[in-house]
Amino acid sequence: MFEALAASEYYHARNFYSIIERPPVFSRAGEIFAKTEEFEYRNYYDMTEKYCKEHEYSLAEGTYHVAMKAEKVHQEMLSQMRGENKVIAGLIYVRPICGHMMTEETKRDRCPGCGAQERDYVKYKKTENNSNIQ
Repeated sequence: MFEALAASEYYHARNFYSIIERPPVFSRAGEIFAKTEEFEYRNYYDMTEKYCKEHEYSLAEGTYHVAMKAEKVHQEMLSQMRGENKVIAGLIYVRPICGHMMTEETKRDRCPGCGAQERDYVKYKKTENNSNIQ
């Protein structure tokens, strides 16, 4: 069941990724996506982390805790563009292991999720056609 759930989440992410080439649609939907991310970190990940803790699934507990932190960052970033049709400028850093994201303004020396160094992040830069992996 866990593999099926993980696969389903992957497909959701892939579908969201596919709309990146359509920024006006995404920009108008920022408020909806922000609410979804908030629901996930306040309810889903928090509840699942607590369940794992109660059942002493420490590795899963840590994984959900890190994901919950990342979802909160997603919600904050989406909220910044709410109603303003605005996209975050500059570099966006994404940690491929834990999924944590940072912007130029929120950048730290180490990942708050897994402790990785900045050099371990994938960097995305705003370009004319919206995004480019560095």
